[in-house]
Order: sequence, then C-alpha cells, then structure tokens
Amino acid sequence: MAYLNEAWQKNKLGFHGKVQYLKHKSSFKSFKKKLCAKNWITFCKDVYRDPERVIDYLGRYTHRVATRNYRIESIDNDKVTFSYKDYQDDSRKKKMSLKYDEFIP
Repeated sequence: MAYLNEAWQKNKLGFHGKVQYLKHKSSFKSFKKKLCAKNWITFCKDVYRDPERVIDYLGRYTHRVATRNYRIESIDNDKVTFSYKDYQDDSRKKKMSLKYDEFIP
C-alpha cells in the first residue's frame, strides 16, 4: 500500500474509463480502505529451479502481442469487435465489442 500511495501522490498512476474517479483524493482514499478491509489470500507457485525454465516461462508472455490483427473483425464508430476463445465455455469462438478506450488502454 505504501508503494501505491507513493505512485498516486507522484501522479504515476493512470486512471482511464470507468476508474477516472480515482484521480480524486477522497475517492482514492475510499478505494484503498475497501482494499484493506478484504482478507487477501496469496497464491505463490513453486520457484523455478533453473534459469532455462524461467526464460521459457517469461518468453511465452513477453514476446507476443495481446491481440493479433486477424482476430479484429471490425472497427466501427467508437468500437472494436474481435474474436476470442471462451475457455470457460468449451473453447467456443465468440465475438466481443469494446469501446476504443477499453480496447487500447
């Protein structure tokens, strides 16, 4: 929380879209209070024992784009529609539309 406070005070946090209200001191303070009231359970995976495994793991995430161009179905007015696999619904292919500010944060 100390790092979060420091980042907020130095204007290093970006609040866009639905969370713009957190720019205001009273809103941010209230939000932090709610976070601190929760009982958090932290899950940590076992440590990787060798550097090759770490590099392999990180490589899967650091060298790819979030959404490939072929998944973008359309760009209209203020929305982007793209396809995705819903792994919680038998990997069915679905479409989603987001406003520009949500699609490109």
